[in-house]
Amino acid sequence: MRDFYVDFNHTSHDKRLVEQMISFLLIRHFRPYKLVFDGAEPLDPKLWSSWPINIAWLRLANSDELSYLTRSHHKYWPP
Repeated sequence: MRDFYVDFNHTSHDKRLVEQMISFLLIRHFRPYKLVFDGAEPLDPKLWSSWPINIAWLRLANSDELSYLTRSHHKYWPP
């Protein structure tokens, strides 16, 4: 993706496609993360030209899923 970013003012079909893809994923509650040894660090979607080569898109839980996860019996397991 970084190959399609020349500078801030540069406009090309490829750069627009990358930005549309990022918007598509963000609207659907996916967020980009940099993979690190002990987990992941969030990335700024506006700075996609400086992202590392390997990233992961993780979906945020919606309010129903978050409610289920916080009240689940698995929250307190193991004792």
